[in-house]
Amino acid sequence: MIRLADILSATEVVLQKEAYDRAVLDTVNQITFETLKTNLIQWATAGFPNAHPIHVMTVTPPPVCSDGVQRTLGDYVEFLMGRSMSDLVAGLQARCPDFIISYATTGREILVVVTKP
Repeated sequence: MIRLADILSATEVVLQKEAYDRAVLDTVNQITFETLKTNLIQWATAGFPNAHPIHVMTVTPPPVCSDGVQRTLGDYVEFLMGRSMSDLVAGLQARCPDFIISYATTGREILVVVTKP
């Protein structure tokens, strides 16, 4: 038997997960100046390796989003944030004009990475 309460509780879980993931993704442009500078100094100390992670987020799309659609990680980010991961990283790039800020994914992780031009 499927009850209304079962459906509502399942929907509530997905909505809570989406809210949590939205907050995780929003951290990209909330990185403090001090944290960003510390991470860039660590990158420099390591010899400026290419695609060095300066911020890591773990986000896993649910099997089906709250609107009933199954999404890839990139599509899930756009669904949650209303813009692509590239657009999210653009705000951070504006704060670091002498570096190349981009992102990479490794399964469930989204890494914001830095490279020398």
